[in-house]
Amino acid sequence: MKKIKYLILFFLAFITFVFFFNYLKNSDFEKINEQTKLRALKEFKVVEKELADTAEFIYFTELIKSKELLNLLVSEKNPIRLKNRLYDEFESNYSYYSSLGVFDISFYTKDGALILNFQDINFKDSFTNSLLDSVTSSKKEQVAYKVVSNEGYLVFSKPIFDKNLKLIAIINIEFELDTLLNKLEANMQEFDFLKLFLSKLNKNNLDNIIKKESDLVKIEDRLKKNFDTTYILNEDGVKKTLTFMKIADLKFYDDTFYLVFFNKNDIKIEKIDNFYSYIFVISTIFLVILIIITIYLLQLKVNNSSIKNDLKDILNQIDRYILKIDFDLDGKITYVSKAFCKSSGYSEDEVLGKDIETLRHNDVSENFYKNLKKELKDVKNWQGEIKNRDKFGNTYWVKINIFPKYSSNNKLIGYSSIRSDITDKKQLEKMNKLLKDDLSNRLSELKLHDRDLKDESKLSLVSKILDSISHQWKQPISKISYEIKKVKNVEDLDQKSFEKLQDNVSDELQNLSFILNDAKKLFKPSKHSFSNLALVFDNLNMTLDSKLKNSKNCKLILDIENEAEVKIGFFELKSILKNIILFILEQIEIYSEEKCTIKIELIENDEEQILKISENINSIEKKEFLDEIISKLDSTYLDSKLYLAKLLIEKNGAIFICKNSINETSYYIKVKK
Repeated sequence: MKKIKYLILFFLAFITFVFFFNYLKNSDFEKINEQTKLRALKEFKVVEKELADTAEFIYFTELIKSKELLNLLVSEKNPIRLKNRLYDEFESNYSYYSSLGVFDISFYTKDGALILNFQDINFKDSFTNSLLDSVTSSKKEQVAYKVVSNEGYLVFSKPIFDKNLKLIAIINIEFELDTLLNKLEANMQEFDFLKLFLSKLNKNNLDNIIKKESDLVKIEDRLKKNFDTTYILNEDGVKKTLTFMKIADLKFYDDTFYLVFFNKNDIKIEKIDNFYSYIFVISTIFLVILIIITIYLLQLKVNNSSIKNDLKDILNQIDRYILKIDFDLDGKITYVSKAFCKSSGYSEDEVLGKDIETLRHNDVSENFYKNLKKELKDVKNWQGEIKNRDKFGNTYWVKINIFPKYSSNNKLIGYSSIRSDITDKKQLEKMNKLLKDDLSNRLSELKLHDRDLKDESKLSLVSKILDSISHQWKQPISKISYEIKKVKNVEDLDQKSFEKLQDNVSDELQNLSFILNDAKKLFKPSKHSFSNLALVFDNLNMTLDSKLKNSKNCKLILDIENEAEVKIGFFELKSILKNIILFILEQIEIYSEEKCTIKIELIENDEEQILKISENINSIEKKEFLDEIISKLDSTYLDSKLYLAKLLIEKNGAIFICKNSINETSYYIKVKK
C-alpha cells in the first residue's frame, strides 16, 4: 500500500512538472515569435510602401505631370472612343509599368462604370463596387486587398480630378501578392512567405502548408478563433516556427488575407527547444532515479525483516543438521549444535566449557590437539581427518574444517569447526582392502585348482581381469566418497540433501555389491560349459531392470531360438553381455537423443557360433570415441566395461571383434563349437 501511495504522489508531481515545463517552453516560443512577427510586419509595411510609391509614381507621371490623359478623360464623351484612345495613349507605358511589378491598370468613371482594363477582365463585383464607392464618397485614395480565383491582389484606387478639382474618373493600380511576397523574401532571406485566405481554407491546401501537422481541423478552428497563430514544426530534423499573421483588415464574402511565414533556419527556436529537451530529459531521469531510490529503500526495509527471518531459519537448520563446534583461543568449547549432540551422545551441558581434547580417541596422540592449537595460531585455518569417540566410547571418524571467528572490531576470539561424519568412508576403505586380500587369496587357490591357469598367459589374463574388476569397484567407492565430501557445503545440508545423499550412497553400495558378487562367481568352477542364451537374457533383464527403465531411449531385444546355447559358462556369459550392454547404455546417454535398440542375435555355422550384439546410435562423435577405445583396448582403458568383457571373452577361448560406423556398431563374440 505504501508503494502505491508513493507512486501516485510521484505521478502527480511528474504531471505538474510537465505542465509547468511546457508553460515555460511555450512562453519562450511566444516571445521569439512576437519579435519575429513585429519584424515581419515592419518589413511588410516597407514593401507595401514601395508598391504604394510605385502606384503614386504612375499616378503622378500620367495624370498630374502629363496632361494628355487628363484632357482626354475631360473632353471625350463617347465611351468606346474614350477606351480606344486611352489604350493607344497608355499602352506603350503599361509595358514599362509591368516591369515594375504592376499587374493591371483600370480606369473607371466617377459613377463606377469601367472605361478600360488592360488585363481585359471584367472586375464588376461587389468588392470593386464597394472600393469605387469609397473613393467617390471620400474623394481620397483607397488601399485594399482582394481575392479572385484563389489569387490575391493589392489595389491602389486613386481619384482623378480636373483642373477645377472636380472628380471625373478613378484609376485602379493593382499588384499581385506574389510580387509583394517576392520582395519580402528578398529583404528577409531567412524566411519563406506564403499567402492564405480564410474563406478558401480547407484540409487539402492547408496540408500543403503544414505537412507535419496531422490534425488539420484543429488548425482551421484555431485560425478562425485567433488570427495570430504560431506552430512549431519539425522539418528535416530542424525545429521551425510557422506563423499565421492577419494583414488585411478589409473582409468581403468571408475572404481575409493571411501572411504565412516560417524561418528556414530558426537557430533561436532550435536552441530553446534543445535547452528544454535537455532539461526535460535530465529532470525525468532525476525523478525516475528518485522513485527507484525510494522504492529501493522501502524494499530494503521489507527485505531486512525477511532476511532476519531467513537467517533465523538458516541458523535453526544449521543447529539441527550440521555438526558444528565453536571453541575459544584456549580450546574451551563455547558452542555445539544439536546435530553434534545427537551424533556424539553428549548434551550441551556436558561439553560446554570443556576442552576440545575431551573428544579425543585413545588411538590419537595426546600432543595432537596441542600441536593443532599452535598451528591454528599461525595459519588460522585447518582441514583434516580426526578419529574421535562418542560419549559411550564408540569410535567414529570426522572430516573437519576449522576457520577463525572474529568480534565486531575484527579481533580474533576463537574458532569454528564444521564436521562431516566419514565413518562409512573409512569402513569402505577397510572393506576394499579386505576384498583385495580375499581376491588375492582366491587367485592363489585358482593357481592350484584350475589346470588351465597353469599356463603363464592365462595367469596373466586372470590378473588383468582382477585389475579391471578392482578398478570398477573403485568407481562406486569414489562416488560415495564424493557424496560424503559434499556435506561440507552448508547450504546443501538440509533434510532433502541428507535424503538424496542417503539414496545415492545406497545405490552405489548396491552397485559395489553386484560387482563383488559377480567377481566371486566368475572364478568359481562351472559345472556346465554351455549356457542357454534365453535364460541368460532373462537373468540379465532382471539385473539391468533399473538401468533400462532409467534409460528411456533404449530397448533391449533378443532375436534367437528359445533352446539356443553358447559354449561359455552361465555367469561369465552374463557378465560379458552385461558389461557390453552397460557400455552401450553409457553411449546412448551421451550421444543419442532418439530411441535406440540393442539387439542380441546368434549366428551359427558348422565350425563356430557367433554372438552378435548391435546398437543403432547415429552419431559421428560416438564413432570417433569408439574408434579411439577399440584401437587402445588394453590397460589404457583398464576401467572400461568393454575392456573387462574382452578379457572374459579371451578367458573362454573366444574371439572379440567390433565393427564401428556412424549409424551402427556391432560387437561379435566368436566361439568354436
